[in-house]
Amino acid sequence: VSWVPASPAWSNYAEVFDVVPLARYTANSLLVAAVAVPLSVLVASWAGFAIARLPRRSRVILIGLCVVVLMIPATSLLVGRVSVFRWLGLTDTPIPLMAPALLGTSPLFVLLYAWTTSRLPADLFDLARERGLSPLATWRRVAMPMQHGTTAAAASLAFVLSWGNFPLSLYTTGADS
Repeated sequence: VSWVPASPAWSNYAEVFDVVPLARYTANSLLVAAVAVPLSVLVASWAGFAIARLPRRSRVILIGLCVVVLMIPATSLLVGRVSVFRWLGLTDTPIPLMAPALLGTSPLFVLLYAWTTSRLPADLFDLARERGLSPLATWRRVAMPMQHGTTAAAASLAFVLSWGNFPLSLYTTGADS
């Protein structure tokens, strides 16, 4: 093993694009992030809004469940997820990398939105109900405009998680391992 090359050259950096299709890999990662991040924010904010609007007992139970699920190591779910994706024939597609967004990516995001929504004055939601707004319209017109910080945090973390989901992409290839 040679730790220091005999003749270092900058041309090696240009050659890496010939050896490895980094442009395609980057485009694939951007596609996954472009779908997963907004979907994660949408699902997590819906779930957090719904949890915050529940009666106290139900809210405490669901928040406790989110905390318990948050403590499960992601690697312990890997074998089951890969088996399901192989059974569905979804390997070698970006769908397994986008699928966690359908659950809000992380229970932490749901907890952030539930906490932020519960801190908003209840009078706002009562007024929205009196005005005839549906729960979805209340979420869109009242809750979300007041949660820019939470949305920025959840979107940033969702981007990092979707961009760095390299282990799952290794295991969801069609090659038999």
